[in-house]
Amino acid sequence: HVPFLGWHLRRSGHIPVDRGRPREALKGFDQAAKRIQEGRPVVVFPEGSRSRTDQMLPFKSGTFYLAILSGAPVVPITLIGSRQVLEPDSLHIRPGRVRVIIHKAISTAGLTVHDVSDLSRRVREQIVSGL
Repeated sequence: HVPFLGWHLRRSGHIPVDRGRPREALKGFDQAAKRIQEGRPVVVFPEGSRSRTDQMLPFKSGTFYLAILSGAPVVPITLIGSRQVLEPDSLHIRPGRVRVIIHKAISTAGLTVHDVSDLSRRVREQIVSGL
């Protein structure tokens, strides 16, 4: 809903997830699953929103259901320094460096929805290992 930024996100294929409206959120996950099945990458932030502290928020399970049901591997990524460049609740971007660590992919082959918690834990451990 932010002018210019919101327009750009929609035009670039961003899939919004309205956490306040579960049915609408499911439509977003359906769109993401379709993209994955087409062989297109999907970037998901499993925390759901930005932390207002230096602590990572708990991961939402939907990300991992999506990965398991689509059979897509999960590539954990650690971002370091993004808080200094763009503070939460601010639109003011500051100069700075953001370090990006791309970890080894975690396969979802053979996993079922009963493995969601374990997959989430494994991804979180990888991300934390980069901090």
